[in-house]
Amino acid sequence: MILLHLSDFHIGTPKGGRERLEAVLDSLVALHGPGSVWPAVLAVATGDIGHDDYENTYPWLRDRLAALPFPVVPMIGNHDDRDAFRRHFGGKGFVQETRDTPAGRLVTLDTHSPGEAGGRLCRARLDWLARELDEAEGPIILALHHPPMRVGIPGFDAIGLRDAPALLEVLRPHRARIRAMLHGHVHRDIAGTWHGIPSFGVRGTASSFALDFRPGQRLRPTGEAPGYAVLRLDGEEVLRHGFAVPDSGPTAD
Repeated sequence: MILLHLSDFHIGTPKGGRERLEAVLDSLVALHGPGSVWPAVLAVATGDIGHDDYENTYPWLRDRLAALPFPVVPMIGNHDDRDAFRRHFGGKGFVQETRDTPAGRLVTLDTHSPGEAGGRLCRARLDWLARELDEAEGPIILALHHPPMRVGIPGFDAIGLRDAPALLEVLRPHRARIRAMLHGHVHRDIAGTWHGIPSFGVRGTASSFALDFRPGQRLRPTGEAPGYAVLRLDGEEVLRHGFAVPDSGPTAD
């Protein structure tokens, strides 16, 4: 199964949102559309798909994603609006869902916390996750906006997932079944493990941020090209390629 991972569109920013996203989507269709060597079964967009003016940006984005030759699962992050998201993408309550795929069950989480840059998973969201994992059989692909681990960039570690220990307790009995955990938020390609769970972040389509490990430094957008990740899931094997899309327009601020 070929799974595409996108994140951090920030549609509604003064510059860079739509033009750069269009370049990425064109690349996805060219390289992973029907008839390609690695045709995608599904794409996941791990949050911050909007940024402002949601009543105009969400309908445009909904229609644009619906025109792709493979389904896209949109998620929300700290810059999204949950009420507006539900009006235009559907659903009720928290923006969480499960979807069965040829490589296992995809489980998406809602880490949005109104008014906060960091993420949260309240008891209700964690209980929902626990039930879904208990009922599911076979492999799991998990997706959320905020990474639960420290990424080493102080500005992002200060606004990560607040409830990571509670999430780990829910995931611990199922760790061996989790083939991949996908996240956004950091706008960078990141790969590693979190308590034995393979974890992957991806560069944003709107912008990337400087790789700066020094304490006290502000987050600084860079002029890097936008991109996405391609995952090939085959049994117990997970292969990931990060891909940059050059000549895609100005970066978002």
